[in-house]
Amino acid sequence: MWSMDFDGAVGKEGVGIGIWIHNPVFLPNKVPSNVRVCSYKFAFDCSNNEAEYEALIASLKILKKLNAKRISIYGDSELVIKQVKGEYQAKHPRMRAYRNAVLDILRLFPDYTLTCVPRAQNFIADSLATTESNLKILMNSNNKFEIHVKHLLVVPDNLRYWQVFQDDEEIKEFLQNEGKYKDTSIDGEQDDGELDKEVNQMEVLQLKDNVIHKGLIPLEELFDQDDVACKPSLMPTEKGVEDVNIGTAENPKMVKLSKALPPQVKAKYIILLYSFTDVFAWDYTDLKECNKSIIQHIIPIKPN
Repeated sequence: MWSMDFDGAVGKEGVGIGIWIHNPVFLPNKVPSNVRVCSYKFAFDCSNNEAEYEALIASLKILKKLNAKRISIYGDSELVIKQVKGEYQAKHPRMRAYRNAVLDILRLFPDYTLTCVPRAQNFIADSLATTESNLKILMNSNNKFEIHVKHLLVVPDNLRYWQVFQDDEEIKEFLQNEGKYKDTSIDGEQDDGELDKEVNQMEVLQLKDNVIHKGLIPLEELFDQDDVACKPSLMPTEKGVEDVNIGTAENPKMVKLSKALPPQVKAKYIILLYSFTDVFAWDYTDLKECNKSIIQHIIPIKPN
């Protein structure tokens, strides 16, 4: 069963539609292997209901090209969904013509369902349509345009955003230097008063000599413009690991080791882990309380 979300929007700069299609194998928190995310900017004016119908027809044509047979259709336009299902009458000639065009395409699919969902649930298609409707295109241009979304600054703002440390020693040095270095510039820039005021308000900790430490890794080297890790670590799947008890039968302490390890290497790992069982926290009672004068993180929890 293919799933498709559609939406149309009319904005101050015109009309746009958004379509999100994903293949039958779609599991929560998993990236589908076949996804179509489409958005179109119209070079003509139309009503919001016409934009919704245009989005529905465009998405059905894409599904047909994908050779989809069984489809589930989701949209936040109650009028369009219920007119197509026959629950609402299409009295206006334009709406009736659009409804008939949709029904003609739906006959090409052996099995389909139409569902009206809240706009919040249709947020992907809605965001695409809203973006396109507010996009101002060049006059008399037939060229295609691509829009790329950036999530990171080219020049990181070390006062507002996270800084990645390479190891625990650099974090310790950073924390211990609080209050020792004042009235110096960030990244070699001269302090102009406003920066000093902002630093004092935010209680930013100063690095020694107030220069980015050579061991610190800028975020832009770890993540691309889409905020995706440049060199992601490969984690073993559950099928590729096995549970090993380095405790006792009465007090088991389970760790996971790769099944691909040679027997000699596996035995060395077990001996090593067994020698340092007290290093790990096996339940909440093993957790050691840290020194709150060094670091403390408070999680706001609503009562009840």
